[in-house]
Amino acid sequence: MTNSVAALAALSPRDQELVTLIVWEGFSITEAATVIGIRADAARARYSRARRSLRACLGEWA
Repeated sequence: MTNSVAALAALSPRDQELVTLIVWEGFSITEAATVIGIRADAARARYSRARRSLRACLGEWA
């Protein structure tokens, strides 16, 4: 398993879905929020926390 896949797997399923929609599927944060049924500001906060967690995980392997 690559480091980036392992870091993504370390996120909660909800955060994995949000990150996947934004990074791999190319959705905006607002579009991803609509898809998963949350407010855009909640998605922004969740995405920010998920990115921070990913950076921390990936930093461990650097």
